[in-house]
Amino acid sequence: QYDRNTRKMADPLSIGCSVIALVTFALSTSVQLSNTLRDIQGHTKKTRALLTELSALADVLESVLQTINNSPNVDFDPLRPPLQQCGEACTKYGQLINEFRKYSTPTHSSLRDWLKQRYHWGDVAEFREMIAAYKATISIAIANVNM
Repeated sequence: QYDRNTRKMADPLSIGCSVIALVTFALSTSVQLSNTLRDIQGHTKKTRALLTELSALADVLESVLQTINNSPNVDFDPLRPPLQQCGEACTKYGQLINEFRKYSTPTHSSLRDWLKQRYHWGDVAEFREMIAAYKATISIAIANVNM
């Protein structure tokens, strides 16, 4: 890949390593978010659907890692933005849930904090849809790279 700033070819190995770091970031934050959600008692149907979507995302991200490891000379740079955004979204949502949990007990959720969570992110279903969109974007990008 050509680096316009330095006017030279970028090292494919360094590009691959940075994408691997982003895949690892997105994977670890999605797993952490899943673990956080599993710790909360009384899962709603929407929360269970989010857990299923996070599991599917983890599968896609593990597949991306395998593809990168098996194709070291392929340019995976197009994966950077969705991987970064996905990892950041999972991190922020996990932080928000942990903030919400400060005022809750294992058997009772704080309504005030739940409303705060809805204000920032919409509801759980909307966050699940966002995760599904990241998963689809990453899947499409990896399919294009494989072609």
